[in-house]
Amino acid sequence: MTATERVFPAKVLLFGEYTILLNGPALTIPLQRFSGRWTFQSDRAPSPVLTRYCQWLSSRPLSASLRLDALQDDIQRGLTFSSTIPTGKGLGSSGALVAAVAHRYGRNLPLHSPELLQQSLAQMEYFFHGKSSGLDPLVSFYQKAVLVEDQRLQLLDSSLAPPNCFLLDSTLPRSTAPLVQTFQQKLQQPRFRYTLQSHYIPSVQRAIRACIQQQWDKLWHATMHISNYQWELFREMIPPPIQPLWSEGLQNREFCMKLCGAGGGGYFLVFTTSTHPLPPILQKYPIFKL
Repeated sequence: MTATERVFPAKVLLFGEYTILLNGPALTIPLQRFSGRWTFQSDRAPSPVLTRYCQWLSSRPLSASLRLDALQDDIQRGLTFSSTIPTGKGLGSSGALVAAVAHRYGRNLPLHSPELLQQSLAQMEYFFHGKSSGLDPLVSFYQKAVLVEDQRLQLLDSSLAPPNCFLLDSTLPRSTAPLVQTFQQKLQQPRFRYTLQSHYIPSVQRAIRACIQQQWDKLWHATMHISNYQWELFREMIPPPIQPLWSEGLQNREFCMKLCGAGGGGYFLVFTTSTHPLPPILQKYPIFKL
């Protein structure tokens, strides 16, 4: 196997922000616009990130499932993960790297079972931002959409990118770990947990079902509900410069916004009602269609 044979795409979590950490429903799709792959640059010093990651992996229980000696040797020979995936944007840059390590250096990983592989990948991704669902590297590893429902996992052949769906770059940095900690703290509030379980999760389920069945009107209504509930439940994850856009979308109903992963910065998803030009308020930011 050569280092240039495989590319590992970015991902977009269409639905399931934070609830995926509670074994809730989620739908994630690969985003081929950005990707990473292994390359060798022998004229450079060993990658500090890969070096630290390899050392960390060697101290974990799953180290027996990886050829870490080979990884270390390749790092010394100039192994680099060359990636166009923006970091800190919610598009799975760390997930793609984890998938690449698992693919090239996996020894006894459960490749026959996506569910078991997801657990291994979640452990491997812990290094980058704490608790992980393992979904990001799984999508990048298989290069397929992944549906999580009723604690079961299904690989889907279709990309499932809905029409009139955009990624808007807030141009703001973010760190996932503190946001996940905030979510864990909010789970201790009875009202938050009730609204999450009784209203938000059912809206996510309806959106996923509509997306898979390509029922775009139903998808729009479900996504508008999700946007409302995220405005109510996850306001801390919506940075102040993005809040006026979010609020206007809820008021005029020409578009709606939702988190893309943890929120806090990076990319946000925008759904619109038609193919008409995007409202000027959105065009102030870099934005592209899925």
